[in-house]
Amino acid sequence: MKNYLKVIIATLFAFVLVTLMLPGTISADASPSSIYPASINGLPVVYVETPSNTFNLELGNVVLVVLAPNPSMTNETINTYEKLISEYEHNNPLPTGWSIQLYGGPNASIDKIKADIEMENASTISNISNQQNIYPDYFYFAPVTFSIDLNIFNGSNIISQGASWVSPTWVPKTSTGYGSSMLDNLTTDTGYFLQTGQFFPDGTSAWNSYTDTHDDLIPLDYGLVPYVAGDRCDFNIQYQSGGWWMSCLDCNAMVYQVVQDYHATGTGGVTSNSGNLSTDNHDTSVWFETSESSYSSLKQINNGGTISATWATDTQNGIGSCWSQDSPYIQNAAGQQQSNGSYPNQIIEGGLSNNGTATWQLADVPLEYH
Repeated sequence: MKNYLKVIIATLFAFVLVTLMLPGTISADASPSSIYPASINGLPVVYVETPSNTFNLELGNVVLVVLAPNPSMTNETINTYEKLISEYEHNNPLPTGWSIQLYGGPNASIDKIKADIEMENASTISNISNQQNIYPDYFYFAPVTFSIDLNIFNGSNIISQGASWVSPTWVPKTSTGYGSSMLDNLTTDTGYFLQTGQFFPDGTSAWNSYTDTHDDLIPLDYGLVPYVAGDRCDFNIQYQSGGWWMSCLDCNAMVYQVVQDYHATGTGGVTSNSGNLSTDNHDTSVWFETSESSYSSLKQINNGGTISATWATDTQNGIGSCWSQDSPYIQNAAGQQQSNGSYPNQIIEGGLSNNGTATWQLADVPLEYH
């Protein structure tokens, strides 16, 4: 089982140094210049993220943000643009550290990009300056428990998996401060792991985030689609045009962001085999994870708190559909399977197959060795 909350001290240390040296405004690098392409296969480059204007970028990284000309948020439209980006990258290899991200939707605009990055930068500065709150959340990690709804498809490969839920109007909390997350997960046929969803680092804040094996499962922020409590978000992981993509679509704000994983390997996601849940792959799934160490404290903090995912989809052989079968799988921090409980105290009520709804009862999730 993968741990989304693991963080490397050296990475944060470099991140802090860069942040403290940077000004608090968007720099001129935000506007494409002669050193950056003006378009990507016909898609306009409307913004260039660098460490001087986007504080959570590492030194040497450049993100070319392309704006989708068609405001449609359908999978077909997004897939078309992913193909155009892939074709460009095949014919025009990017310099080391450069990447291309797709941004679109009816409310997508250059002004919104700038406003969202300014907001993210301000939040970064605030968190870094408040060392008492941020250091425990990022420098340490605890054993993690997983409350999983498995995608069971006879162990077959799929080329996409998506899930949707409403962003909690309250933030899942822990007394330890190690954080929690709600995630759409996929493991490829080479063992590479991708995640997209929401990260709750400290019980007071939340991000729409993504991560992968290459980034050591450190949560990365969808900076152009900020977390908004009460908004429905669709999260998707997809193999397209020879590469893997992760996306976040805010159905209320009407914007989306798509990032490509340039290090991912494999051509399909491996699902669980219904024959033996105890030995199956559990990483192609939707789950809630937490590092809380006290059952009583989590029950008190999150009493009545739930997260409900309302649908989950996958694609096999080019055909997209809802999950055909699912099963709850509960694992404590010792890696031991736990009971899902019985109604009305089930950890996961319902299920995501056949357009179903799965509801995570956060007050009842397993806690470390409970």
